Amino acid sequence: MDALSFVDLGGIFAGAMTGNTTHMGASFISGNWHHGLLLVGVLCVFFLAAILSGLMRLLWSPAYGVMVVTIFMVVAQVVHGSSLRYWGELCVLPTLLAAQGETIAKFRAIPYFSAHETNV
Repeated sequence: MDALSFVDLGGIFAGAMTGNTTHMGASFISGNWHHGLLLVGVLCVFFLAAILSGLMRLLWSPAYGVMVVTIFMVVAQVVHGSSLRYWGELCVLPTLLAAQGETIAKFRAIPYFSAHETNV
């Protein structure tokens, strides 16, 4: 999904936030403020969604995580075919991957993060 979103969104990753952080720094240094600020927004969306999904996992049943991820997958498909494709995917894909990593991705009952490079 990262490779597809990188191509589809013009150099923005949906899940590998370390790539976005690197590109953000390079964008600011090269004076490409528009792209850098866009990446700041994507990073904020991803981390906010990860925090909210983590809270949801702690407070509710894991089944809700599956439901939320499923809803975001359907929304991503709808957005992909709409006229709001770019901006919609820019918000929905990082949210989807953060929710997936925080709610349902587990390995031996331990959360396995899809964006493990950013796991703290």
